[in-house]
Amino acid sequence: MFFTKKSKKIQWTPEAENLIKKVPPFIVNFVRKSAEREAQKRGHYQVTEELLQELAKRRSPHKSGEKFKLEDYFAKKTKNPMVGTFSEDSLTNDHTSKLGIGIPENSYESTWKTAAKQLDHDSPKALYIHIPFCTTRCKYCGFFVNGSVPGVLETYGEYVVRELDMIRNTPGISDKQFNIVYFGGGTPSDLSVNSLTEILKAVNKFNLSTDCEITLEGRVSSLSPEKIAVCQKYGVNRYSLGVQSFNTTLRRSMGRLSSREEIIPVLQRLHDNENNTVVIDQIYGLPGQTMDIWEEDIKTLFTECPISGVDHYPLILMPGTLLEDEISSGKISALPNAADRADMFCRSLEIMEKHGAKRISLKHFALDSRERNLYNCLQAYGGNCIPAGCGGGGAVNGYFFYQGGTLENYYEKLDDQEKPLTQIAPVTQEDRLMNQLSGAIQNDFSFSLDEIQQASKWTEFDLKECLFPLLQQYEECGLLSTEATGKIILTKAGQFWNNAIYQNLQTLFRNVRNKQKAAK
Repeated sequence: MFFTKKSKKIQWTPEAENLIKKVPPFIVNFVRKSAEREAQKRGHYQVTEELLQELAKRRSPHKSGEKFKLEDYFAKKTKNPMVGTFSEDSLTNDHTSKLGIGIPENSYESTWKTAAKQLDHDSPKALYIHIPFCTTRCKYCGFFVNGSVPGVLETYGEYVVRELDMIRNTPGISDKQFNIVYFGGGTPSDLSVNSLTEILKAVNKFNLSTDCEITLEGRVSSLSPEKIAVCQKYGVNRYSLGVQSFNTTLRRSMGRLSSREEIIPVLQRLHDNENNTVVIDQIYGLPGQTMDIWEEDIKTLFTECPISGVDHYPLILMPGTLLEDEISSGKISALPNAADRADMFCRSLEIMEKHGAKRISLKHFALDSRERNLYNCLQAYGGNCIPAGCGGGGAVNGYFFYQGGTLENYYEKLDDQEKPLTQIAPVTQEDRLMNQLSGAIQNDFSFSLDEIQQASKWTEFDLKECLFPLLQQYEECGLLSTEATGKIILTKAGQFWNNAIYQNLQTLFRNVRNKQKAAK
């Protein structure tokens, strides 16, 4: 193997360690591993505050500025645009953070209170509650933060209740109606019956709409009958469960606990209650996963496991995961290549269409009329979302609010009667524009540059003129088509390579913007 000797351990300066505490927990591992790799690539054995700041400012895997070459972002012309059009790395999401470029910490509390006070009555609003605990760490997961230790979970639950009461009594929030409540993680279903009960009681004190969608993420293994009873008593009406695969052997190889025989009866019981919406995740591109296994997983939805919705995700191999370590060391086989994942993507669309599933985003399907997917739709366009919990994040009235850091920091701030914020960054006009573009691509598989420019109120330059060179080349490569109205439609290949298309359009946009700034 390539790794014949142990690499020298990368050290972190105290300033760098302090800065990374501000990163949202769900990307801490990614940021840490990326910084260490960058330091090692430069021949350094220390991560500094300056290096972290530099990495944060990139906000894209591509470089812009004077060295920008448009041709570097062209798609490769192939006989089949599903294969070889972009590099395999471009299939992954761009996990970025506004680390170090937000507003000063001494302005956190006043900015939060001002943003809350200015919330309007009419727009949809979500309450997001983060539970950063898991019983085990799945091999592919880069979001693991804390193990589910009973006593620690109970303490955390008490503090979440305190924060929810604080949020509810914040001027500007108490009289506003919420349409969405979302418990994310981590594994919210790992909460004890008592903690879950008390948190849900606190949630029910908010002004919730009569059709409020309340989602609990979780695992089948920790969703006991007692917890389900509590959820139904206090209004949880949507369950998002990380099944990933029904194949027991494949599941166990990735660190999942429950078997196929344990999963299906729980999903069936949940779905049998007509007040419940049950959605699951399924991943393609796992090591050892064949097309036969993938097809069987999808067909199970229609033969043995009636549910309301499903997400079909490509595996993202994130730095810092157990899976990446095992692949690098040769303990397990490499992942299916991009061509194999493209075939799995196409097969997913074929089977779901055959069974009449409604595709409501690039990755999400509704299997019946219960599924609305309100939280993800709101997030796709950067809607108002109040964060709670250590690791919570959301946009509120023109600002991104993050609550990263450690549990100790979270507790300390609440003990001081402060919102436990670790970072706030303004939502810029560019952010609004990119939210519109990303949301349109994710939810509609198409976009109108005129509509995006109007919705984001972008006036510095014409979007069509700016992005035309790449859009024209992508159309020639079979990734998109343009209607007479100017609306741009992603082909099936364009949908598969959507991340590369979005990231490259974003990079071109920023290059044009930076040139205009430099010329002024």
